[in-house]
Amino acid sequence: MEKMKQFLYELWLFGLKQAWACLFAGILLFFILLTRYWYPFELLYRYDFLFIVAVLTQLLLLAFRLESPREAIVIVVFHLVATGMELFKTAPGRIHGTTRKRR
Repeated sequence: MEKMKQFLYELWLFGLKQAWACLFAGILLFFILLTRYWYPFELLYRYDFLFIVAVLTQLLLLAFRLESPREAIVIVVFHLVATGMELFKTAPGRIHGTTRKRR
């Protein structure tokens, strides 16, 4: 009986850790779906609103210590690298990921 109790406890902890890891994505998905069908702000574009929600969610996670500053730094570095790659990929003179041949 003790092994079953330990197993259920570990399973419960695993579920909590998974829910914790999905918190940001769950909040953002909620707002993506909500604003898809109901969006009351005419003066603010929907995607700008979603960006604000994402940044505020991240700040709240940091403020309530649900995420560490070190994790936030990793996220910022990831987005900076991804933005740099995207800018390189979409730079003028590049077509479908290749450069034009010069004559």
